[in-house]
Parts: sequence; structure tokens; C-alpha cells
Amino acid sequence: MKYIALKDVCKISMGQSPDSSSYNNNEDGIPFFQGNADFGERYPITRVCCNAPTKIAKAEDIRISVRAPIGALNFAKEECCIGRGLAALMPDRSKMSLEFIYWFLKGKKVELNSKGTGSTFKAISRKVLEEIMVPDIDFDMQYKYAGILEKIHSVIQMHKKELDELDKLMQARFVEMFGSPVSNPMSWEKRTLKEVCKKLNDGTHFSPESFETGAYKYVTAKNIKLTGFDFSNITYVPEEVYRPIFDRCKD
Repeated sequence: MKYIALKDVCKISMGQSPDSSSYNNNEDGIPFFQGNADFGERYPITRVCCNAPTKIAKAEDIRISVRAPIGALNFAKEECCIGRGLAALMPDRSKMSLEFIYWFLKGKKVELNSKGTGSTFKAISRKVLEEIMVPDIDFDMQYKYAGILEKIHSVIQMHKKELDELDKLMQARFVEMFGSPVSNPMSWEKRTLKEVCKKLNDGTHFSPESFETGAYKYVTAKNIKLTGFDFSNITYVPEEVYRPIFDRCKD
């Protein structure tokens, strides 16, 4: 299969933070997104506006996080200002479809994270983005593959919604059977965790860089539900990160 560099099919614009005096919550200017913390499922959530933007992404551009966690993607639903944690990708529509580039880059997250540099916050440069190699296939195949991945994504989102509803049902059933654990209307005997647990120990006190694949699952509080562990959005850490955490917490 023939491949072509991303820079040859997309215009790439790296974000730049505007002067902080231009930030506001009064809808003065255009939406300002600093990084993937502002990202939603497909489109971002506007929290701040900027009346003196430096770098602008246009509606329907793809925005990609270039600082840890690297590789998160969102579409721009309107003209917006992008900070240094983001880059805007504008596909050449005569060569590549917007949807194909989006789904192709979805599969490049681990690779992009592996190329991040920096001691505090890992980041990738314009050069890393420019050198991503994209399959050079015709539009019919691009639309076909993007359509398949979109359908798969829709099924995954539907199942996530079902799990959320089941989680709410479990919470309701717990209260129905045992009452509120706070008000304790059924006067259950209470004991401390210390009395009923062999060992109590917290996890790591820092947030290691994690990836979508790796040697060991990285479990945090967000993965623990009333119904048990939820690994639908699990990330992973390598051996060198896992080992000191395990040694600290093992019996």
C-alpha cells in the first residue's frame, strides 16, 4: 500500500497561547481551547472566550492534543482560538476526507505518545505530526473505512450508555435494600474500614504517563463502580512504572 505524509494532505497549524488579559467568561470574542481538557465526545465544551486570538482553527477543522495526554481528537464546530496544547489539522479535501483523517489519527494515539518529549509534560512537535504516514487510497475506500469505524464507535457508545444506566440501577437497588449508608435508617451496625480490612494502603501519589496498550493495567478511582471494575477506558503503564507502585502496595 502506498503512503503519503500528513503534511502533504493536511495544513497543520500549531496552537499558541494568547495574552492572558484576553481571556474572559463574558462571551467576548471567540471560544478559546487550551488543550484536551476542553474536549467532549466529538466537539469541545466552551468555557472561556478570547478577544485577541493568536492562532485560529476554522469550523470543521480537526484539533489534536499535542501535550500529554497526546493524541486526543475533537472537531471544531465553530471558529475558535487554540492554545499551545493543541494543533489544528485542515485536510486538503481534494486528497483526503475529513472523516478518514479523523479515524486514522484515532489509531495513532499510542504511536504519538511514544514520540512525546519533555521532562514535565510530554509533547510532540509539528515535525512529528508532519511525518505521520497516511494510506494513499481513493475516496470510495476512505468513506467506506470511516463509515465502518463510525458504526463501531456508535455501538461502543451505546453500550457505555447502557452500563451507565445499569450502574444507576445498582445504586438505586442498594439504597432500596439497605437504606442510605449516610442516614442509616435501618440502624445497621457500623464498623470502620480498619476493623474489616486486613490492609489499607493508597496507590501512587503521582500520575504516571499512561497509554492505551502496555504491560499492566493502570487502575484509578474512575475505574471503580458499584457494579465492580469498569475497564472500558482503561490505560496501561510499562514495567518500570508498575514495579515501584506494586512494591509499595503489596503485602
